[in-house]
Amino acid sequence: MSDANTSVAFIGTEGSGKTVLLATLASRFSEHGSRHHMRAATKKTEQYARRAFDQLNGEYGTPNWVMSTDPGVMWELEWEILVEDNAVCTCRMIDAAGQDFRQLFGGDTALQEEQLAPPQRQLYRSVQNAGVLVLTVNLSDFVAEEDPERRLTNEWTLRFAIDRILKKYPQKRALLVFTGMNRYGEYLKKHGSWAEVAKEYLPGATKAAIAGKRLDVLAVSAVNETELDPNGGGQLIPRQGFTSTGLEELLGWIVRQVQVINSDMALAKLQELEIKRQQEEAVAQDRELKINRAVRLRALPLAVGAFFGALLISYLIVPRFQQLSEWKTEDQFGVQTKLEPRRKDVKGDWWGTKTITVDEPVTVRVKTGERQVLVGLKSAGQVVMAVIAFGAAYVCY
Repeated sequence: MSDANTSVAFIGTEGSGKTVLLATLASRFSEHGSRHHMRAATKKTEQYARRAFDQLNGEYGTPNWVMSTDPGVMWELEWEILVEDNAVCTCRMIDAAGQDFRQLFGGDTALQEEQLAPPQRQLYRSVQNAGVLVLTVNLSDFVAEEDPERRLTNEWTLRFAIDRILKKYPQKRALLVFTGMNRYGEYLKKHGSWAEVAKEYLPGATKAAIAGKRLDVLAVSAVNETELDPNGGGQLIPRQGFTSTGLEELLGWIVRQVQVINSDMALAKLQELEIKRQQEEAVAQDRELKINRAVRLRALPLAVGAFFGALLISYLIVPRFQQLSEWKTEDQFGVQTKLEPRRKDVKGDWWGTKTITVDEPVTVRVKTGERQVLVGLKSAGQVVMAVIAFGAAYVCY
């Protein structure tokens, strides 16, 4: 189940069937048995749906139409939507008064939020925050409206709503729903699809949006069967036990859009977390680099001192020329023995504790036997000094 709460706003002019559609939709899918199931998430939602549908179905008297939402009133309802008993989303639906919708979008210029009255401001924010928009349309407002001025006003209100909302919020999913489809079968038969019906009778409002694939079109009939009011007046009212058409398709469309939105939100969240992780890693690496640089700067004097100190010590311990020093010239009988160098580059006679300095290996002969003395080249001492000095500097730095 997604943790996201995606709002679905039902908007439209007064008399377009929003309240009847919502009440019927919730009631039809409140019981298990269909692929989709709606479970009220709040007590207010349960009361709203049950009271409205009971009135439509005549549970406590004569069936009658649900009263339209009063101006300035907006119902915020919440359902948990399940598909085959698996919860897929929490859907928040909004039912606003048609008069507020007309005042919000009926003008030639878009009003800023601060210019709106409180009811229209609340509706504006709900539309702004909704991920899915369902615009309900009563086709008779366009094909059967005798007042041309009112018909033009209806179309321009719908056009302004679609254009302004989808232009400002192109990521929103929008659906135009014709209500009362059971009365307009001849138009569907003539034009082949409800999208073509919309483009034919609401061209200014829908043609561009449908062509740009920014607006889908469906049709439903919340109440298929009607009858004359037995109390007189000649008004048609819902027949008790009425059926509905198109609700499964409508709810399926809503579920798909909510799933796409939640998936996009989850992906965006993962991308945000990944970017945040990369930024944190970059900050940590930069901090570590600065710390290492500071440590190295503080260790530089110590390293320099270690280098020259090791160099001095190496010079004192390892001479530039390897020396044969302090050879004892006493044999096992304690008699002094004269050293006889065999190399011409070693001149002179030395006795006892004298020191012989040579550049290459030499053999020193004494009376007690011969010994081979290996002496390194003079460069060997310099190499040793450099290795010791650099090793000391590396350890310190």
